[in-house]
Amino acid sequence: MKNFLLSVISVTLFSACSSAPLPLQVQNENNLVSFTSVMRSQVADVPLGQQARWGGVVVGKLASEDFTELEIVYAPMRNDHSPSKPKAADLRFKALVKNDSLLSNVDTGALVTVVGEISNPTVGLINNRTYTYPTIETDTLHVWQRDISDSNFLDLSSDNKSPWIMVPAWGRNRFERN
Repeated sequence: MKNFLLSVISVTLFSACSSAPLPLQVQNENNLVSFTSVMRSQVADVPLGQQARWGGVVVGKLASEDFTELEIVYAPMRNDHSPSKPKAADLRFKALVKNDSLLSNVDTGALVTVVGEISNPTVGLINNRTYTYPTIETDTLHVWQRDISDSNFLDLSSDNKSPWIMVPAWGRNRFERN
């Protein structure tokens, strides 16, 4: 009986440690649209209005009258829905955040997870090349405490024409200035 009680307490503690913050939880995980499935689809086939939960590193922030647009380098999710290290700097999405109070501690380099509805893709430039960003409209944003230091970023923009000039550089394949 004592072992049974101990195992129940252990399982409860471990599951509590690995669970996602409450705002990031959704009713049906199976209905979430993955970032990779959106990237593989044609622009006309993007599942507009469906729910998604994506995360990554913020590399740009642009305020407008109706919302704030975050440019995020996509990163695969861990079990607790926190983003891991991005695998490629050119896999990006935009999060259109309607609630400005969520943005008080969101700066370039922040690790974030957003939950929202997929909206029409946004077209922009990355290093002077046209890029179609998968886009989420959200009022649910979680900033993770693990911040990426500025030393892990390099400025790849030699002409500074793009407002999004910071990209991550991890591991062996560091990005070099042209």
